[in-house]
Amino acid sequence: MHISRVEIKNFRNLVDFKVDLAEKAIVLGENGAGKTNFFEALRIALDPSYRVMLSASDFSRGTPAYLGAKIEVHLWFSGFDPANDIDLLACAHDCRISPETEPLQIKLSCVYQPRQNIQPAEATGEDEYELIRYGGDDPSNLHSATRFRSYVRLFLIPALRDIDRDMQSWRLSPMRRLLELMSLAQDSDFLKVAQKVADAGNDLQKIQPISQLQSQIRTLLSDIIDDASTVNPTIGLLPSDPDAIQRLLTLFIETDLPLERASLGLSNVLYLTIQLVFFDMLRTHKKSSQSSHYTILAIEEPEAHLHPHLQRLVFSNVFKRNLSLLVSTHSSTIVSIAKPEWFVLFKPNGAGITAVSTSQIRRLDEKIRQDLSRFLDATRGEVVFSRAVILVEGDAEMFLVPEMARRLKAAGLLKRTLDGAGITVCNVYGTDFAPYIHFLGPQGLNLPIAIITDGDLYVGLGDKAQQLQKEPSLDQATKERLLLLKAQNVRDELRALLEQCGHGHYEGLKRGIALTRLVAIDQVVALQTHYDNGNWETVRTILEEHGIFVNQRTLEDELIAVGYKPELVEVYRDLGGSQTQQDNLCADLDNGEIDKVIRRIETTGMGKGRFAQRLAERLDSNKIPPYIAQAIHYVMAKVPKPIEIDDMIFPSAPEATTGISETV
Repeated sequence: MHISRVEIKNFRNLVDFKVDLAEKAIVLGENGAGKTNFFEALRIALDPSYRVMLSASDFSRGTPAYLGAKIEVHLWFSGFDPANDIDLLACAHDCRISPETEPLQIKLSCVYQPRQNIQPAEATGEDEYELIRYGGDDPSNLHSATRFRSYVRLFLIPALRDIDRDMQSWRLSPMRRLLELMSLAQDSDFLKVAQKVADAGNDLQKIQPISQLQSQIRTLLSDIIDDASTVNPTIGLLPSDPDAIQRLLTLFIETDLPLERASLGLSNVLYLTIQLVFFDMLRTHKKSSQSSHYTILAIEEPEAHLHPHLQRLVFSNVFKRNLSLLVSTHSSTIVSIAKPEWFVLFKPNGAGITAVSTSQIRRLDEKIRQDLSRFLDATRGEVVFSRAVILVEGDAEMFLVPEMARRLKAAGLLKRTLDGAGITVCNVYGTDFAPYIHFLGPQGLNLPIAIITDGDLYVGLGDKAQQLQKEPSLDQATKERLLLLKAQNVRDELRALLEQCGHGHYEGLKRGIALTRLVAIDQVVALQTHYDNGNWETVRTILEEHGIFVNQRTLEDELIAVGYKPELVEVYRDLGGSQTQQDNLCADLDNGEIDKVIRRIETTGMGKGRFAQRLAERLDSNKIPPYIAQAIHYVMAKVPKPIEIDDMIFPSAPEATTGISETV
């Protein structure tokens, strides 16, 4: 069971907020995007330990406070297990909103509104408002909400936490919940130990120096207060009462090393471990007085004080657990081990905050989801923190594109670098961009995307010629000519003949059209028509309008076209190319033998990535391939403005005793 959807209205900067969630949610967003407000709204609805005090400042800015305005939090729950959630299913029946023939979905609502029998115009403050919680879609269904909240609770581990303080305070210590759940003070073996503690205390007082000291203290105290009060102080080790002894139990790092001596990181791990043990015990140690055994855990920024390797170890374990979980984080390490369908991204807009979710990715093919998981792991999840993304085919583009943007910025042709704008260049290691568009595009995180890909002018021509051997509209002579040109590898003539036959082929543009199905499906028919008619430049122009930038042939070909022949030879020399090899490279460049040029670059012993790194040092703002410059300008224009300080509104109010009446 988990929260599958959240709607929040008129609560701080969450004006009209809606988001779908998977069984676990990784909540992302820049500072001031409303993540803490989101967690606080969930606590108002689900956390019985949270003392609510709503005031005028909690209404969204731009909306009059009170006077009939409402703050609303609506939660949908799905994923119930008929075998293990029997008690919960019984209590949640009245909260059901799904038809009996469909999987169970229940709804819990929390609304801050004028009290009954008070007109909106008369509801001018807290005294005229109340907080109600109800189940399903019936605002009068209050009892069902009470029952549901007795079984389900949300527990928050806040970002700014003092683990040592919590552990040393019996009221705040997570050990208290564990020990009380175990009924330790009533355990017969524990009572025997308590008696031994009492006996040891009695024996201690029989030691003469201690007995004398105790007597001196009592005598002087009696003289000071003149017997006005009966006080008999004693010297002992521990109190003998079992409940008092239970409160003194604490956790040691080792045999005698107290927790306060541990590092902050280790203290955080131990704190989380105790909480997880408690949640496990709730499911297996149910007491008549403890019915809240379905816990939703929310953690704010758990990466604090944790080394990245420890983050990876801890949350690899946490994510495997059968636990409904919400985690807000700025840690790329935690992101890298999360499933791609878990992400929720908070974004500012003119009217407040919106959120996008990748929960729909769980419906994709398992292989695609595995590819995305490997992608997040390999890139350490940096891409999800980006404000926009440029997707590229390989290492060369990954190194060159950011440096090209820096050169354009230095020349005054660009306002910001890619890093300055929060744009990440992401290598997909090939030409299969579709999984990454599913994740980053309109169906996922909905980030601005530019795709840079090769035109591959000559790729696939031979396959096309072979396919046309079964084409009934072509005469036999044409078919034989196609096969001959294929065998002779006369690519320009083969390409011209295919276009003459009305079967032109342009691999990169074909790839681009396929991608528009994911970003601009309404353009597919027009693009395909232009493609079939051989209107290559029209296809290229339409693709560019939707963020897909296709060059003529390859990156290397484009670099040569804008004048990087001398620099390519220099880098080749620097990486160990002999004079003969340099001469051969020059000849290949002069003859337009791009395939040979690429092979020579790949056989330098350093690879295309290292070659591109060296070439990046020699880039010139006046020699940027047009399709790359266009892609940079396109995505730069799509980057949303950062949240202004004034818009980081309505910080979480401190917990305080409720100042309003809580119905339910």
